[in-house]
Amino acid sequence: TLATGSTTISAQKSGFETGQTIITTYFTDQPALNLEVTANPRTADPGKSFDLTAHVTLDDGTPVLGATIQFAASNGTFQQTIDEGNGYYRAVFMPPSISTTTNFLIVANASKYPSYMNASQSLQVTVNSISFSVSAMPNRINDAQTANITSYVTYANQTPVEGAAVNCTISP
Repeated sequence: TLATGSTTISAQKSGFETGQTIITTYFTDQPALNLEVTANPRTADPGKSFDLTAHVTLDDGTPVLGATIQFAASNGTFQQTIDEGNGYYRAVFMPPSISTTTNFLIVANASKYPSYMNASQSLQVTVNSISFSVSAMPNRINDAQTANITSYVTYANQTPVEGAAVNCTISP
């Protein structure tokens, strides 16, 4: 039975003494884990990583120690999750190389077997694209004239990409 309380069980047979026992049933629900996941930053430039923090608690706010946290995404890699103590767990997400601004859905799962119900939470992080542009001044030249060619490598927010390498080949 899944209800709490006492149950009396009797056994009888003609010619034998009746036997009887009382069984007390205890049933408690497994407490559910609460999971809160954050990413710092939520948006990053290509080649940058995201610090992920998971905080696992019970309904009354008590931190859950020794939980297992697993992170997953459709693409990219995660460093091993580190137990920071007091219910906090940390991992680093390194997205793959991309050519356009891309959103990544990260799913976190928390478990502590066998005493607690698992928890899951997802969050989205964004990796900005890199853009490349070229300008020439003047933009038309004749034989023996020169022009200044300038190239720009920037993130989506127009911030220059430090150390970007640009190779230029000019053909007649």
